[in-house]
Amino acid sequence: MHVLIILILSAITLSACATRANYDAALQTWVGKHSDQLVDAWGPPDSVYERSDKTNLLTYHSRQIVPHPYGYGGMSHHRGLGFGFYHDFNDPVTETRFCKTTFGVNRRNIITHYQYSGDSCYISEEGMQQKAYPAPNPSK
Repeated sequence: MHVLIILILSAITLSACATRANYDAALQTWVGKHSDQLVDAWGPPDSVYERSDKTNLLTYHSRQIVPHPYGYGGMSHHRGLGFGFYHDFNDPVTETRFCKTTFGVNRRNIITHYQYSGDSCYISEEGMQQKAYPAPNPSK
């Protein structure tokens, strides 16, 4: 039971510190910079798409495999009577979380915009302060 409480509190603490707003702010720092600086920091993109106007889209994919804090199971709805909790701590479960980040680059190789999607696009306050961003987790 103590392990469950620790896992839940850890998940709440981490989720409170690591936010999409921080990730958005970290990506915003790349706008106006040369794409070579991005490649130096993040490595080569997973894909490059050249648009008809000769601008490029650089896309990075990341993934995290994290333990599910509740073991096998989770919340369930039971016949309209509310939610119940079921679990099996003897069968550990992991979740895979993804983040796809794309940067738009103009003809002079300057980053003009970005977009992202996925359930692991976030960074902590500590990461922001240490400027430990952006550093995606390799998906390969």
